[in-house]
Amino acid sequence: MELIKNYLDKIVQQKEKVTVVLVTNVDNQTNEFEDYHNNSLISEYLSESELEVLNQGFEDFGFRTIIHFDETEFIQKVATSKHPILNRDHIGIVLSMAQKGKKIGRKSLLPAFCDLYNLKYTSSNPYTVSLCRNKYHSGILLKQHGILVPESWLYTKKGWLFEQKPPQGCRVIIKLNNESASIGIDQNNIINYESSDDLMIEQLCIEYGQEIIVQAFIEGYEVEHPFVVDKEITPLVPMGIELNEIRNLSDQILTYEIRGKDQYSFYNYSTENQVINAKLIETTTAVAEVLGITGFGRVDYRINQKNEFFVTDIATNPHIVKHSSFHQSFIELGYTYNEMLATFVAITIAKYDLGFRPKLNI
Repeated sequence: MELIKNYLDKIVQQKEKVTVVLVTNVDNQTNEFEDYHNNSLISEYLSESELEVLNQGFEDFGFRTIIHFDETEFIQKVATSKHPILNRDHIGIVLSMAQKGKKIGRKSLLPAFCDLYNLKYTSSNPYTVSLCRNKYHSGILLKQHGILVPESWLYTKKGWLFEQKPPQGCRVIIKLNNESASIGIDQNNIINYESSDDLMIEQLCIEYGQEIIVQAFIEGYEVEHPFVVDKEITPLVPMGIELNEIRNLSDQILTYEIRGKDQYSFYNYSTENQVINAKLIETTTAVAEVLGITGFGRVDYRINQKNEFFVTDIATNPHIVKHSSFHQSFIELGYTYNEMLATFVAITIAKYDLGFRPKLNI
């Protein structure tokens, strides 16, 4: 893909000037955070080995790196003018991955702080980050623009929003409205709704301290579609998910356990179904534009037997470890892990208009 090649050609000339600051949460390293009793948030944290590979990828390309296991440490060093990123002789890029705790909107803390101190960061702005974490709100916006999302109902601490609930017998999936990584989800979350299920939904609402979104369940394929954003939005290769070498998941989903143990794999969905590949590209572009996503992101879909595809989730900070759909998509395009990481740095620099953006023929 010409866009990636041109960025890599450009960034390799300036790599010695770049310092990448990895602010992330790491299992066994990040301490003192609120957690759920069930489905620990640690599933969203990097393992120590994943962090090592991530850091090595940046260093092998030629960037300097600084690692923080905790948002507080990073914030304190910047606020007291003790952080090397404030050295204007280098281009400092904050890889914003941390989200310690379980409060709603926690992923927006670092982008908001970086904006306050005029630091360059990889993710979207704090508003967009929080908006995309709210499945119900982002879904309403997408639906308003003609983008298919599953029919949805919201259960709050006061009960069903506007007393609207699924029809009796409707096949639905029950999700936490503001979480990702399948937290709070197992195969039992797919039910044929009856009014008697309200008690279970209410208990989830209380246990996880947040609204519960109930969506019409889409049987079929599941696809993760990564993209990068320069002046234009460029979807990459859509990656289908398979379980036990089965591609048509039917009524199977990625549960918390399956995600946590990486018991799934990816395949190039564009070769599986070329008919709707162009439509996926068009829709992913529209999703990113409507929601204002910058840098890079990912749109998740469920696709039924009629080739109807529905947006089920949006990630403004998608996983970028080696077993992620983002990395697999870059592999399909012929690029290495290190080159993927360098692309994120290059696009971030271009986002801040530092005279970096090359002329592209996409």
